[in-house]
Amino acid sequence: MFVLLVLGVLTTLFSFHLNYAFESSCYRIYCWGLCILSSLKISFLLDIFSIAGGIILRVAAGTVVIGVAASSWLV
Repeated sequence: MFVLLVLGVLTTLFSFHLNYAFESSCYRIYCWGLCILSSLKISFLLDIFSIAGGIILRVAAGTVVIGVAASSWLV
């Protein structure tokens, strides 16, 4: 649980550096709890999208390799 908390804080800090508008709005309204939850939710969604994108790219690359191998075998 402590490790997840530390990872959440680090993710929040990195997301603040990556997203200046989000960071400035957090400082303006002093909503650290809400900002931490929002940035964790955003980073979680980005992780899901990157994993899904990686899977799609691997499947596409595998399909191309299989297609090239099959076409060279047929010729």
